[in-house]
This record gives sequence, structure tokens and C-alpha cells, in this order.
Amino acid sequence: MSQSEIITVMLLFHLKGYRCLKHFYLHHVCKHMKSDFPSTVSYNRFVELQQKAIVPMVLFLQMRCLGKCSGISFMILL
Repeated sequence: MSQSEIITVMLLFHLKGYRCLKHFYLHHVCKHMKSDFPSTVSYNRFVELQQKAIVPMVLFLQMRCLGKCSGISFMILL
């Protein structure tokens, strides 16, 4: 699987509201989305590949999905 496919699966997992990644991957992606992801790998391999896709995913989310900074900072009170 390519990094873009792995990132897409990870984002779909969070958007669909599943609680268990393994259940989502095996029962939703591998069965119902086979045409969208023709080169699916085993769940164990997906978890290994997922670790390599975290940094590109976070960078993408920071660049494209976060709003503009308004200059207002928030203080965390402990």
C-alpha cells in the first residue's frame, strides 16, 4: 500500500467513528473497500506501514486542515 492509501485509511477510521482499528481494517476496508484499495496488506503489515506514514500525515494535517492563526494564544492552567 502507498503512504497516501495508508493515510486515507487512518483518516477514514477516525471519521467513521470506529473504536478498533483492527476491526475497521479487516471488516470494512478489506471487505467493502477492496475496489478503492486493491493492494491491501495484512493487518500486521498495515500497522508496520502506518508507523512510517504518521509524520507525512501530521504534516499534511498541519498544512491543509488547521485554520489560520489568529494571534490569540491560550494559556493552560495547571
